[in-house]
Amino acid sequence: MNIFELLRQYAQKSPSRFHTPGHKGLLDAFDITELDLIDYGSTTSYLAAAEKKTARYYNSKYTHYLISGTTSGIITLISALSKGRIIVARASHKSIFNGCLLWGVEPLIIENEIKDDIALPLSPQLIEKALLANPDVKAVFLTAPNYYGINTDLKAIKEIIGDRYLLVDAAHGAHFGAVADLPTNATQYADACVLSAHKTLPAFTQTAYLNVNNEKLESVVKNILSLSATTSPSFLFLAGLEYATEYLIDNAKHYNALKQAIERYLPFRMPNDDFTRIVIDLKPYKINGAQANKFLQRYHNIYCEFGNQRYIVFIISIVDTEETVKKLSFALQDLFEKAQDLPSFDYSQRVPIKPARALSFIDAAMREAEYVELAKSEGRISAVEAGLFPPCLPVIARGEIITREIIEILSSNNTFGLNNDKILVLK
Repeated sequence: MNIFELLRQYAQKSPSRFHTPGHKGLLDAFDITELDLIDYGSTTSYLAAAEKKTARYYNSKYTHYLISGTTSGIITLISALSKGRIIVARASHKSIFNGCLLWGVEPLIIENEIKDDIALPLSPQLIEKALLANPDVKAVFLTAPNYYGINTDLKAIKEIIGDRYLLVDAAHGAHFGAVADLPTNATQYADACVLSAHKTLPAFTQTAYLNVNNEKLESVVKNILSLSATTSPSFLFLAGLEYATEYLIDNAKHYNALKQAIERYLPFRMPNDDFTRIVIDLKPYKINGAQANKFLQRYHNIYCEFGNQRYIVFIISIVDTEETVKKLSFALQDLFEKAQDLPSFDYSQRVPIKPARALSFIDAAMREAEYVELAKSEGRISAVEAGLFPPCLPVIARGEIITREIIEILSSNNTFGLNNDKILVLK
């Protein structure tokens, strides 16, 4: 019996609920927390059995169900590296930098290689070069795959870093390994990785898996989760995580049919490592992602994952069908045909920004700071991470010097790290 079935059996009784939550089942009959169905800390509970089921599927020593997203898993993993240094990519989610701040870890920021305006995951060559220059680092924290479905060689990187921890933000790769034509799951090579189940699997928003293959890390992870995780988890969220695993086990072969449909109906997509991540280069059509997204919403009721000045990205998941792929294909071809009727976007290739560092990340975090208008911040030292979202990748980190180019980027829409057009800088 799984968690969902337990909730269903309870809800079917139409019980008189004299326990939390306060809506007493009126908002959702399955939203139950205060029952003895699941002991959140037990090794023999229904939850523990569900986590073991997921661990077996991913071939992980341990799996933890997270209901506060991949962010909570990333911050938990960084706790094991307290007071040390780790290698991270510039194009890392802001939660990695937040975790470093919380646990006093110094991030050694490596600039991503840029190809066709896309920041690629760090390569084995970049990692090896960084380790030779910084042999004292405790871990390498990678983001793979990236938002565009591009992966890196985790096996080679694991061999290079030796006995250091390999940690992976694999938020967009929970489905990897389901079939041979998808990349190997990060779990196979990482000491620990976090998978956003909700991003590519049939699971509720903000739910994720934390897979751990290192015993020392596991002891830290269990301790930190016991300190920081809620004692009233949503059983519905936990049931969704178990359901996503079961759905993968039962329906993995469906990815093969999806691949055939994608190859047939979406041949104009950008090549990448994940055939379910549909990336369209809009540069030939002289429009940008915002224009494309607005057109698709208005005329086809299609909503993308995100769009920027050059690309628009769509996610195909295991619950999609040939029909949904055909619908996307039809809409995109309509967009291409009518692009000339849209305002022409003046595309200009951006030069990668490489901010100069004035202070270490931790030193900057310990200094007094003040807010100044972004427009007047040139030459000041940032006391915050700021950038564009999605996917929340900082263009400036604390301790780095703000330039005119950075101000221009942060003056656009969809930014994080600002407060009413002001940025936090060191005094």
